[in-house]
Amino acid sequence: MRSHGGRIRAIITGEAHIHADKAAAITGCLVPFPNYPAHIPMQRVDYICVVDEIGDPAKIATGAAKPTTDQRKLLMAEYCTQVVANTPYFKDGLSYQTGVGGLTKPMDNLF
Repeated sequence: MRSHGGRIRAIITGEAHIHADKAAAITGCLVPFPNYPAHIPMQRVDYICVVDEIGDPAKIATGAAKPTTDQRKLLMAEYCTQVVANTPYFKDGLSYQTGVGGLTKPMDNLF
């Protein structure tokens, strides 16, 4: 256990190991090389795992991650999706990330 100052010194001296030895990226959409602009440089990724679908919404059923059935929230998700879809940034190859909240899952499904 270190104080805040002790942690900083341990990082500076190399005593504390704070970075992963290996990094893996998981994606449901692998694009041709080169992917430009890349959000994560290829030098920082050791492995790429391609999956059919990221996550299983049917298995997310607790707390904030519980999918909503509230009609008001579903309508908000639809409106938010329409806003994003009508921006000039919404085009093939768009990459976006949502949180885990029950409102964001309907947005994922609408996209």
